Amino acid sequence: LTPVDLAEVINAMLSLAGNQLRHKARVEVHLVPGLTALGTPTAVGQVVLNLLVNALQAIPDDGADHLVTIVSR
Repeated sequence: LTPVDLAEVINAMLSLAGNQLRHKARVEVHLVPGLTALGTPTAVGQVVLNLLVNALQAIPDDGADHLVTIVSR
C-alpha cells in the first residue's frame, strides 16, 4: 500500500462520472490539499466511483435543484 493523493483520485473519478452526475445535480468539491489515503490508486478510485454512483442513484428525477458536495477534512 502506498499513499494515494485523494484530490487526484476524486478529480479523475469526477471526470468519469461527473457528466452523468451534473445532469441531475450541481457538484461542489472542497478538498484539503495534500490529503492522502493508503491503498492503490485503482482501489481508492473504485471506492470514490462507488460513492459517486450511489449519490447519483439516490437523486430523484424530480427536476428540482440538487447538490452533491464532496468535502475532505
